[in-house]
Amino acid sequence: MNDADAGELNHGAGVFLDKIKTLPTVADVTTGQLNAGPLLDITIKREVASSYGILSYTIDNTLDDAFGQRIVSTMYTTLQQYHVVLEVNPKFQYGPEALTGIYIKSSSGQQVPLSTLVDSVVKVAPLVVNH
Repeated sequence: MNDADAGELNHGAGVFLDKIKTLPTVADVTTGQLNAGPLLDITIKREVASSYGILSYTIDNTLDDAFGQRIVSTMYTTLQQYHVVLEVNPKFQYGPEALTGIYIKSSSGQQVPLSTLVDSVVKVAPLVVNH
């Protein structure tokens, strides 16, 4: 089954699976759908961010710096090269509450907590994506 809306697909797949299980001619019905992964859905509050003079790409870059790995330099030796990676301390990377410990500098120089600039909702995501 395919659907552009993941929520609709998850609901429809469950209903379809339940209907197939009721057929007497079909036995041992199962699904490969594993929807138990947490997903933090973040929406930027554009009006709030603009009131502080913070652009949306600044928020995107801050999130990438905090939860991704940014290569800031490369060190070369005679046989190898090593990347210097910038990342946030791992104790600040886990859970939705991590957003409260990240600040962005406003146009006036004020440190604004990221949690005031975004809305975040924990959703369910698939653990495996079949292609």
